Amino acid sequence: TVHHCSDSTAGQYCLTLTLVDVGSGWVHLHALLNKARSWMLKGLQGVHETLPFPLRGIDSDSGGEFINHWIVDWAVENDIYFTRGRSCHKNDNCFVEQKNGDCVRQYVGYARYDTQEECDALAALYEVLCPLLNYFIPTAKLISKERDGARIKKVYEQPTKTPYQRLLTDPSLSDEIKAKLTETYEGLNPIDLQLRVNQALDDLASAHSRKLRREKGRRIS
Repeated sequence: TVHHCSDSTAGQYCLTLTLVDVGSGWVHLHALLNKARSWMLKGLQGVHETLPFPLRGIDSDSGGEFINHWIVDWAVENDIYFTRGRSCHKNDNCFVEQKNGDCVRQYVGYARYDTQEECDALAALYEVLCPLLNYFIPTAKLISKERDGARIKKVYEQPTKTPYQRLLTDPSLSDEIKAKLTETYEGLNPIDLQLRVNQALDDLASAHSRKLRREKGRRIS
């Protein structure tokens, strides 16, 4: 999860649930109003139902929003293999950490979002941002890494394939799933998606500005 709390974790604030498929780089972003288990379960269930390929397993970080019996029970009920990374080891979830920077912070920044209006604006943004990222933005995959003393040298391939293109060459996916992915792709327009992303970002900024004006008005009164 990405916490949209700015400099203070006090009170309620919005979060972004980020899921990344390691093999293809496919990313799913879901806006949460707060850490309540009902929102987290709803977000995970939404992912389970809308992913274009089967959800077989989840490897989370060690945050309390994931490590609880409600999430474990949900995973068991849906036949999902559930594991977690080690505490204080962000590199255990390096694929998600990278997407949190490239796909969340780069777009929405570090402001505090803590209202229903802002959460709705985040959700509207992710609805158009995810198709743009998954179908049209190439990603680079790690080819190799070598340790040189205390330093690790990483070599990446050229970012020439999108997550969608990687899924089309995945032998574990059925022809039916690949056909549905292609059908979705052919119905999308990257220019239109980018324009809608820009508009969604403007709407998020407007919702945030309105909140700040209301807060300022209450302080003055």
